[in-house]
Amino acid sequence: MISLVRGPGGLLKRLADDFVPLGIAIAVGGIGITVLDPLHAALLGALAWPFASLLLRAVRRRPWLRRLYRLALLAHVLFWSAQGFLLDRVAPSEAPQVAASHAWAAPAPLRAGYGEADFALPDWATLAGWGAPPRRLRLPAFGGLGPVGRAAQAWMAEPDGDGRPRVPMFHAAERNLEAGPLQHPGARVLVLEPGASHDGARLVVVRLDLVTSARSLHAALLERLAPDGISADRLLVCATHTHSGPGGYSDNPVSAVFGTDHHSAVLERAIVDAAAIAYGRALTARVPARIGLVRARDRDPESGSPVLARNRRGDEDAVDDRVYALRVDARDGGPLAVLLNYAVHPYLYRRRHLEFERDLAGGLEQALEARLPGAPKVLFVNGAQGDVSTRHGGGAPAERIQALAARFADTIAPAIEAASMHDELRVATARVERRLGTPRAFVALAGSRAGVVETLDRRLVEMRFAATVADALALPLNLAVWSLAIPEARVGFTWEGDVGARILLEPSMGNPPQSFSAWVFELGAKGATRFALMAEPGEAMQALGRAWRDAAARRELPDALVLGLTNGSMAYMTPSADFGQEGYEYDSTLFGPSTGDDVSASLELALDAALEALGR
Repeated sequence: MISLVRGPGGLLKRLADDFVPLGIAIAVGGIGITVLDPLHAALLGALAWPFASLLLRAVRRRPWLRRLYRLALLAHVLFWSAQGFLLDRVAPSEAPQVAASHAWAAPAPLRAGYGEADFALPDWATLAGWGAPPRRLRLPAFGGLGPVGRAAQAWMAEPDGDGRPRVPMFHAAERNLEAGPLQHPGARVLVLEPGASHDGARLVVVRLDLVTSARSLHAALLERLAPDGISADRLLVCATHTHSGPGGYSDNPVSAVFGTDHHSAVLERAIVDAAAIAYGRALTARVPARIGLVRARDRDPESGSPVLARNRRGDEDAVDDRVYALRVDARDGGPLAVLLNYAVHPYLYRRRHLEFERDLAGGLEQALEARLPGAPKVLFVNGAQGDVSTRHGGGAPAERIQALAARFADTIAPAIEAASMHDELRVATARVERRLGTPRAFVALAGSRAGVVETLDRRLVEMRFAATVADALALPLNLAVWSLAIPEARVGFTWEGDVGARILLEPSMGNPPQSFSAWVFELGAKGATRFALMAEPGEAMQALGRAWRDAAARRELPDALVLGLTNGSMAYMTPSADFGQEGYEYDSTLFGPSTGDDVSASLELALDAALEALGR
């Protein structure tokens, strides 16, 4: 023990000589990014290294200071290491629970209304969607990890008198005095209800020009609509996934760091206000209506390739090209609205664009409104678009949006025009909630991601010889990481050469229940046309979207709209069998290898609950 502490080759002396100044430099730089850009924070950390070395040399020349320093260093390492060991647990997914289910008592004539409103945003509202410069301005200390990082993030988020955060993480949107129609992000709302009396059965779909939805938005809007008896299972709050919409609305600290900026009561209220205004306008505009299901394909008849979508993880043409829509007409008038559902990343404006844009989603809505007879209002709601991007093309983003949207509108408009319309409708709704276990991220530094996941998604010091030896060898590096006050991080390796890290996100974002919804529609007096709508809060890979549609088909629901980015935000969702693959989508699946299976089971339970409410 003496040789470890006092001998010339002692462990503590080596740590002090070689690692402590470096650790101090990393800590200084990591904290410095709270108020400095990354380059200047790195320079600050580099300058701190020699100063720390000089200071420690001075301390070591005085025996009593040297002893005090060693005791303080030992106490520091032991304290944070204890925190690392205590945090090293992963809670499993809990069983899904049906939170609510309802059904219209019988087929009924339909009333429907549409409304819209722009977001009334302050001049300082920041852009959401891209986490890199020039959009990115600042980061909290250590990216918001650890007690120091969380404290730094909270300090940055403190609002001034106008509600603006003290240190925004992202660039404010620049204002274009000649802004076109695609530069006004806002809310669009479609209301469906039984014609005689809605009796609490009103359905509300809210489409927002945001990069993702949020549980807090759903809860705040539900509170606004409570006087009308709207229940949580009958309200869908969907994001288009534009990467040039406003931020500040999400109360998820991890989402805030990666792309939505600090939660701001002012910005959240502006978005909820717009949705509530659009809802009020939809109520005012209600008329007796007819409804029809639209089935179309995103395929060019000449080339056979999709017009709009491409697979970004394989063969470009290998996409689920099914396009679904609900067409709603005024019974005694013309077309009223179209709820358009398709899976695609709808952005063409990149991180260097510093203005608000509805982007491709807005372009699709605009092109279809111009193409369809009667110019019905279109609400684009996204699908299982995790690995689906837009087709390549030349020209400026505005020109590409116009060209792609026009071609897509020409492709699917005939199916919308030919839809069979029905006067009567019956709908059942269900909402399932489920905690999906400890949120966590994996980073593969060498070797395979699958190996990193396998070795790190378990407790330290398991009773397996090879794993325990590997953990013991990785312990000094873990002690160094934990000593930076980041106890939720852990590094490890396998004997096959896989090296990586796991970061537990629960200390930052908690583990709130995720929401999954299913609506089952029966059109016509005898329910001749039956289909499902399934909604989930993430960005699902298209393989999951296909699996969910297959699950609906097994329940005699041959068609299904799949709505992603709805009523919450849980990043990406990958099939459980593919969790170990390499790629951004897999790295951003935050609830472990069982995510895909857990979400699928939750949606199937919601479908079953809705069917049970119908008496099927």
